[in-house]
Amino acid sequence: MDISKFAEWLFEPVGGCAWLSICGKTDELKKELSEKYSNLGVEDILLNDEIDDTTKERILNLVHNYSEEETKELLSTAKKESRKEKLRDLKRKIAQKAQELYSNIPTDDIRQPISDAAKIFVWKRDMGKCVKCGGKEKLEFDHIIPVSKGGSNSERNIQLLCERCNREKRDSII
Repeated sequence: MDISKFAEWLFEPVGGCAWLSICGKTDELKKELSEKYSNLGVEDILLNDEIDDTTKERILNLVHNYSEEETKELLSTAKKESRKEKLRDLKRKIAQKAQELYSNIPTDDIRQPISDAAKIFVWKRDMGKCVKCGGKEKLEFDHIIPVSKGGSNSERNIQLLCERCNREKRDSII
């Protein structure tokens, strides 16, 4: 019998109690799971697609001594992170394919940071304050023509804006 099916069967409730508790087989399953999975850390167990959720729960409960509540929280978090990672991978693949097909489309992987020399020049030119309101708090380097619309990282295309003015402007050309 497959260990995951075995674990499901042993933990199936019978009259409100798990079969393992009734038969006192918890130690046997703990030993078997320990032998098979003790070399894996919690993260390795959570991210292993070859181990089903029921078996993951049993390993975390019996081998790593997590409570049922902690185990459910760990599994839920791992699933969310896995979905996020798959989405990031998909976005990366789409951006790479778009770059292959249309080489003039900027992607997150290709976007170059503003050089230190450009930042220093812009800071001095704009006298360390927002060019719109004159504020000196929460300053940001802003592309006058957004990179998404073909703007460059040159000093001529960068200005200092405070966070509020930059959010108001968004990606418009003003």
